[in-house]
Amino acid sequence: MKLEEIYKPVSDDLKALDELLKSTLGESQNVAVSRMGAALLESPGKRMRPALVFLCQRAGCESETNAYDRQELAEAAAAVELIHIASLIHDDVLDEASLRHNRPTVNNRYGDDISIVLGDYVYSMAFQLIRRKGNGGVFSCISEAIHQMCEGELIHVCQRRNLDLSEKDYIMIAEKKTASLFGASCLMGAIIGDQ
Repeated sequence: MKLEEIYKPVSDDLKALDELLKSTLGESQNVAVSRMGAALLESPGKRMRPALVFLCQRAGCESETNAYDRQELAEAAAAVELIHIASLIHDDVLDEASLRHNRPTVNNRYGDDISIVLGDYVYSMAFQLIRRKGNGGVFSCISEAIHQMCEGELIHVCQRRNLDLSEKDYIMIAEKKTASLFGASCLMGAIIGDQ
């Protein structure tokens, strides 16, 4: 099965997500910051995490007519994608990567100092989106995922040259760095769908 088929029930939501991401990343009054934000969307990726927010919201609804806040859902999905983008910016700095999806990385374009601050800036945008609706369950879910991601990245960096790293520890790092945000995406959608 192709992603397009899986995304079909939420294709309108994903289009709205792209518009919300453009406006959020382009909101700065500073031209340079706004340009950097727009550049982050040049290679959009698969949008798997926000798609999971939308799909799990649908799965969490008791019925088609169940009332939920569409803006909260879109902002939660955008926050998840922004967190993912920020983590990739930081990963590329740590890995000294020069390309991502055959395009120059942020650190390749602007240097490590700007990349680190830009990654933090994108994280802050995600928190602003989550904060707007004040949903404690959604906030707890995403803050725990970020905590796990950061811990996983920190362990990864500390174990970078450990050739004796066990399979169990490798899987634990992958769970924290990658699976935690996927899980949070699903749980956030279900929380919003169950309101």
